[in-house]
Order: sequence, then structure tokens, then C-alpha cells
Amino acid sequence: MIQFGIEMEGYGLTREAIEEVMAKCGAGHEGFFTYHGGQNHDEKIENARIWKTESDSSLGRNFTQYGYAGSHEIISPVLYGKSGQLHAEKVWRELKKAGFEVDRKCGTHITMGINHNARFARMSDAKKTKVGMRVAQIYAHFQDVFDALSPNVRSGDNGYCRAVNLNNPFGNRQSAVNLTKWALRGCVEFRQFGYTTDIRNFRGWMKVLDSILSCAFNENHRSYGADLSQIPVTWAAMASFLNIGAAATRWGDDRISNLLVNYQNGRENRQSVLSDNSHLFNGSEQ
Repeated sequence: MIQFGIEMEGYGLTREAIEEVMAKCGAGHEGFFTYHGGQNHDEKIENARIWKTESDSSLGRNFTQYGYAGSHEIISPVLYGKSGQLHAEKVWRELKKAGFEVDRKCGTHITMGINHNARFARMSDAKKTKVGMRVAQIYAHFQDVFDALSPNVRSGDNGYCRAVNLNNPFGNRQSAVNLTKWALRGCVEFRQFGYTTDIRNFRGWMKVLDSILSCAFNENHRSYGADLSQIPVTWAAMASFLNIGAAATRWGDDRISNLLVNYQNGRENRQSVLSDNSHLFNGSEQ
């Protein structure tokens, strides 16, 4: 894992509850702001993990206040590696214990980046564009799988996470794969995750999305440069192609199966991406 940040939309917490959670997790909290207010924080630069909370009118409820449990978008600093993920998971668990709730209006966005990698900094603009395009191509090829993994409200061409447009992959911040800051900062925002309070979903998505970046950027990845047109659009094939490992593969099986049972809409697609196939990617492990 290289670096990441998360944005968690939800309801149910007062301002003092959010501050108490951050203190319990050993994190700082900059404050409460209107949409896109406050500063962007980075744990390496500041040697501290400083979160912030913003309002978001799309949630349809009044912004949280002291003594009032309203809506909130809780935003992490840039975090790094396994220790960063464990910290995010701790915050997630404590927020849930404190009463953090979600519904179909909520989303969870994960931003991943490689801009602190010296090799990326040395890349030509053409090479950076090639890697960013490969990220978009991988996601677009497996779009039906990502729809199957997502709650129905985040599937298809949703207004907050539109299907990837390969004719203009770098120009739409509402795309499921927001690459508008790729060339400048080397980061990509994945917007389709959807609403959840289940830590397993966070872990599963993190593994899948990190593997997409690795596949696009790392020449030693087993699927680097592989012909996507030869890969079936199924969960098993995508898991194999991205080399996400057994635990994340089981998570995806469970996630899609549960959504298949519980929701009528999207059932045909979920059945399709869960279909057994014998044509998994057979790239060499490196």
C-alpha cells in the first residue's frame, strides 16, 4: 500500500462525540467546516494524524453541532502503509460505537496516491498519462464487477460516481474514478464504495483499489500490461487478475452474494459476475 485518505459520510454524531473519538484514537481534529473547508493534512509532513469534519448538503440533514447529532463528512489526513490503515480502522470502529450511521444518501470515498514515490516524480508527462489511463481502463473493463460490489444506489451511471469515460478519463471529478488531480498530484479518488459501517467492506475495497494502482504502475505486478480484452468480467477473474489474495477474494464472494440475496435490482448482473469460469488470468507470479 502506498498512501491513502478516506472520506466518510454519515449521521448520528454530535461534535463533541466526534472529538472524543479522535482523542480516543490518538488523533487530532482540526475542526468543523463548510464543504471543502479547512486544510488538507498529511501525517508524514505534520508528524501527526489530524482529521477534520465538513458539512455536505447532499446528505439532506443539518450539519452536526455541539449537542445536536446531525450529518457529517469525516475526513482523514493522508495516511501511509499498514499502520495508517490500522489507524483508520480504529477510528471507523470507534465512530460506529459512538453512534455513526449511514443510509443510501451516504458515500465513502477512498483516495490513493503515489506522488511521494520518487519514480513517479521522475516520470514524463506521457508516462504519467499512460499509467492514469491504465487505472481507468482496468476499472472500466470490470465496471460490472464494481457495480455488483456496490449498493444499488451507487451502481450504474450514478450522478455522484459516473461510469468511467475512457474518451475523457481525466476530466470529471464525479467519475467513479476521479483522475482530475492525477497529473499534478499523482492521486486518484475512487467514489463508488458506497455507504457501510462494516469494516470488512473497507478492508476489501482497500485491497482491490490498491491492487489496481499496483497493476497499473508496478512493472513487477503479474498483470502489468496484460490484454484486458482477454479477461472475463467476473469477480473471480478480476480477483485473479489483480492478485488480491485469498482473504479479499472471499470478502468479494460474500459481499456480492449478500447483495444478490437481499436486493432484486442488479440481481442478473451479480449472478453474471459470480459465474464460475475456467479462464482466470494465468500471469506469472513475480
